[in-house]
Amino acid sequence: MPKVRMRSLTLAVVLLAVAVRGGLMAASGWRFDDRDNYAPLARAIAEGRGLELRGRPTAYRPPLYPIMLAPIVATLGDRAAPGIAILHLLLGGGTTWLTAAAARRMGLGDARALGSAFITACDPVLVAQSRSIMTETPTAFFLILSLYLLTWPGLPGACCAGVASGLAALVRPSSLPGAGLVALAYAVRGPGLARARLGWTAVFLASSLVTLFPWAVRNRIMLGEFVWTTTHGGYTLALANNETYYRNVLTAPPGTVWTGEEQK
Repeated sequence: MPKVRMRSLTLAVVLLAVAVRGGLMAASGWRFDDRDNYAPLARAIAEGRGLELRGRPTAYRPPLYPIMLAPIVATLGDRAAPGIAILHLLLGGGTTWLTAAAARRMGLGDARALGSAFITACDPVLVAQSRSIMTETPTAFFLILSLYLLTWPGLPGACCAGVASGLAALVRPSSLPGAGLVALAYAVRGPGLARARLGWTAVFLASSLVTLFPWAVRNRIMLGEFVWTTTHGGYTLALANNETYYRNVLTAPPGTVWTGEEQK
């Protein structure tokens, strides 16, 4: 496929991603859910109080997303929704474009690269989460950015990809196991000789850890211990794996959602 046509089609898919997300935001009245309290964290950062909630320093949520939101909150205050919408639309469009670019650089044909970008543009979860103040939208961007940067040759690619992977972890720490699997795949099947691949993999992992290091130091100073991810710990895992939940799944009427006093 000619390069000009490929670029035009990729741009069309990117615009589709923006249109789908923007349409959903408009349909919801440009209101954003904030179930995880990222907006108050962003407000605290914008006011110079650092990452704190209810007057106390916290590491319960990862830091990068509220840092990204802080300039919007500082500028627009309580009317931050348009700024958040623009941020999410840019991230969604960027994720779609990077998907096509990474696929092409990894050796997929034009049709497969466009197909990958189309799936990203219309993925129901990514589209739905774009209207929430939650970490799925920026995490997807940083993860595909890391994969794209891994296609750069040699040491610069490994280093930049590691930084992007670390940024993804600062948005959503559950991406760290994925980074480990990417490193393993790169070491086994990446380009170049085996010794070079191992060196670049070490650089990738080291760059990720260096990117996380300031967050761990901040937590040591503010909370008294090195917290590399969050104090959220295994809350989500425990919420879906306990006897009360199992009993509800087995005994509740079909179609009901687990909520109420038992969940609390």
